[in-house]
Amino acid sequence: MSGEIRPFSQDVWFKEGGFLDALLLVREVMRARAQGDAAQERRALRDVAAHAAFAGAGPAAEAVARGKWITERVLSAVGRLRDGLPALATEPEGESADKVVVLWERALSEGGSPGELVACFPRMFPVRDSGSRRYDRGKTAAAMRVRGTMWLRGNRELKRAWPGIERLYYEVMNAVRILVASQTPLAEPAFAYEWDRLSSRPSEERQLLTVLGFLAPRPLPLVLLVTGWEGLPSPLRRAVRDPAAVRQAVDDLAVRGLVVADVDGVTCAEAVQDAVRRTLDDRSARSAVAFTLRFLRAALPPDTHFHGSWALWQEGLAHLEAAIAHADVLGVRLEDAAYLLDRASVYRREAESDASTAIETSQRALALADRAGRPDPIEYAIYLGNQAMALRADRQFGQAVAVMGQSLEVTRASVGTDHEEYAGSLNILGSMLESWKRYEEAEAAHREALSIMRGLASRSSDSAVVQTLVEVLNDYAACLLREDNPARPPDADQRAADLLQEASALTRPGEHGWRQITANTGHALARAGRLQQAESRFREVVRYCEEHHGDPSYELYAALRDLADVLHERGDPEAAQVYLRAHEVDDAVGPHTPPP
Repeated sequence: MSGEIRPFSQDVWFKEGGFLDALLLVREVMRARAQGDAAQERRALRDVAAHAAFAGAGPAAEAVARGKWITERVLSAVGRLRDGLPALATEPEGESADKVVVLWERALSEGGSPGELVACFPRMFPVRDSGSRRYDRGKTAAAMRVRGTMWLRGNRELKRAWPGIERLYYEVMNAVRILVASQTPLAEPAFAYEWDRLSSRPSEERQLLTVLGFLAPRPLPLVLLVTGWEGLPSPLRRAVRDPAAVRQAVDDLAVRGLVVADVDGVTCAEAVQDAVRRTLDDRSARSAVAFTLRFLRAALPPDTHFHGSWALWQEGLAHLEAAIAHADVLGVRLEDAAYLLDRASVYRREAESDASTAIETSQRALALADRAGRPDPIEYAIYLGNQAMALRADRQFGQAVAVMGQSLEVTRASVGTDHEEYAGSLNILGSMLESWKRYEEAEAAHREALSIMRGLASRSSDSAVVQTLVEVLNDYAACLLREDNPARPPDADQRAADLLQEASALTRPGEHGWRQITANTGHALARAGRLQQAESRFREVVRYCEEHHGDPSYELYAALRDLADVLHERGDPEAAQVYLRAHEVDDAVGPHTPPP
């Protein structure tokens, strides 16, 4: 918050739109939160963000997020004031200045009204003759004393409460001020002073700033620091596991202009990042990049096929790209960099439906793995497999099959053929041959993969074995259900239904693969004439896509089309409405989003 804080006065406090009104808005936020009224809380947060007393305070964020930041700062400031009172001042009976702090802290943290505060502090505001009319008058009088002590409108303010009111004002106004790290390079003496201060001892602040120096100059969610704690150096590793400690570290850097902090994240501007990197010698820079990659590998979920990982990857992708650029230049932890790029390639293919960028990202992953000497053949085979799937998504079927063949050979040379990794790769090759309309070869690959996996599953209940078996069952069933196969066997529908029933018994709703299995089961039921059961399955898929893929999404469009088709076949008039909604979703998704 730029500019000087206005000197405290009664006018600053009481005028319409003044500081008192700002505090009352914060109280309204907490009152709505205590009552579980989310809509009212959001309205109050927007009012907090828009209040003139907080003009320029906090990050340049959406109003609700900025209101949360301001509210948290106000509550922290008043809480610190309250904690600084004498230990026995729970209900101070003497100094009105202390009463001011106690009352406002409780009012703001719990959203309490004057009448409720009377009940909270019976020693501070005693009311006699319980149950009588005199008692009711006493409660009213006590509430008026609360209002006077807190300097609320409509009551004569207590002059002796002035020091507490003034202290409250300055504490809050200082708390919501923030020195924003600009894009303009810092003056070297200023940064050198701050760096020397941080370097005087191993500190979580210095380590955090160093890691931020090798990430992107954009907000890093604090939740990523928490999930990636084990990859960070100590003492930062310990600090991020304590919300209060990490908040303190971020705030300490923010008030000195080294980062920008908000309620949910921390940003290190490019100018500060440059200064951090210039300060480090080669050995320290390499160590910092190594810690940063370790942190990202621990923080970002590995299963980027799964929608549940996408929110963190959306927040972390730019930071990953920045860190890998530094790792590439310095030649540090290239194996980790390759792994992260492979995961990013899958994210771009699955979450963003961007096949061309996924191919380019996969090529970079393979190049880094080659530079690292391919230390893990199975991982390298996985990278090849993911590149093949990106090529298939880009409809480069011949190239996809060729690359998948390379992946299969690397896997065979590493683990042999009686292994879930080999069977999984063979199954993927079958799906790619199917996309290329080479159905006989595709079914042969699926059949061999299923034979391997059933044998493995009979000897092991390992989760990797079970998941691969489920994938093979579903993909083989999908191959059998293809109507455009001119050599489709007459018993294909029943065989597909049997495979899907076996897969369903191994999968719970919402797990990876469940949507595809349930949709394929619906198709098999429809082929068998069991239309009502098929409709039930497709409705499950629609609900799942609405919740997990969003509206609009290509997944939802496909689910709605399936549901509309079976409704139409049943002669249900609802089919027209579902078709219409499917077209609206398709229009909203846009022409550049390929099918999953």
